[in-house]
Amino acid sequence: MLPIAPIIPSHKILLTYGVSSDVGTEYYQYIISVFFPTLAELELYVTQAWHIAYGDYPNRQIVIVCESLLPLKRAQASGKWGQLETQLLDYVEHYSMKVVPFRQGFQF
Repeated sequence: MLPIAPIIPSHKILLTYGVSSDVGTEYYQYIISVFFPTLAELELYVTQAWHIAYGDYPNRQIVIVCESLLPLKRAQASGKWGQLETQLLDYVEHYSMKVVPFRQGFQF
């Protein structure tokens, strides 16, 4: 087995949204069995998943890191990113995506 090389992130992709109340089980099945594994295949790595329990904010934030913007641009150009987003939108509301330079700690 090959050793796992560390990821040296340059950017974070912040996805924020609220999970629609009537699709909880289907949402989790999609996230675990399709969304997260496909992101890893695209060299986009989920490092954090937050549940925001207080305040007037969407209740989920997913943090994805990449070593450069190239994997995200390739995913967008191939249409795979759009497919993932389209499927995700079946389960969520108030979706937004933001790409920011990587820094340690929570970013919003």
